[in-house]
Amino acid sequence: MKIFYIDTLGDLRDQSLCVLDGVPEGIGLKYSFLVKGRELSDSYPENAAIRMSDDREGIKLASLIGNTNRFLIVNTKIKEIIENKSDLESKMKIEYLPVSIINHKNKVHSDDYFIINPVGYIDVVDYDLSVINYFKDKVLSIKRLILDETKIELAPVIFRIKEDPTKYFMKDILTNAINEGDFSNIKFIEVVVNKE
Repeated sequence: MKIFYIDTLGDLRDQSLCVLDGVPEGIGLKYSFLVKGRELSDSYPENAAIRMSDDREGIKLASLIGNTNRFLIVNTKIKEIIENKSDLESKMKIEYLPVSIINHKNKVHSDDYFIINPVGYIDVVDYDLSVINYFKDKVLSIKRLILDETKIELAPVIFRIKEDPTKYFMKDILTNAINEGDFSNIKFIEVVVNKE
């Protein structure tokens, strides 16, 4: 089994693509819940929307909307793939939070997007082989991350780890299904898995 994490920035070289710097309006400081995998659905605003940044000219929408806040923002088709594959292994709660994209003219550019929020963390790190710097119990940096295959077997198809909750890790059953579609602005980075 292979594990990947998905790049939430997208392709910054393509200046035509929309890259968002904002957070859903009305969410306040709770936007950090979306970054750290805390449950938000009870206080998530109706008709949530993120505005395109005035200092970015790109307005082309891709399957994944790159953003600087580390949200996983994907279109309905990718959301449905994640939902369908997660139903196979519903070991972690996943919030699918609808969000509209507001353009520079203050109009709804699209309402076909969702923020994917896997809630909680899974312990899949191989601590013997990984190099992680801590201060007390807080992670300062990860120099080398290696996951433990025996722990991954029990993980859901999309998950977060406590050591870096801002990353969205996916099993290959999910990344393969996404790769089979005609999706844009998707970049998966493979993570080392210890198979011994």
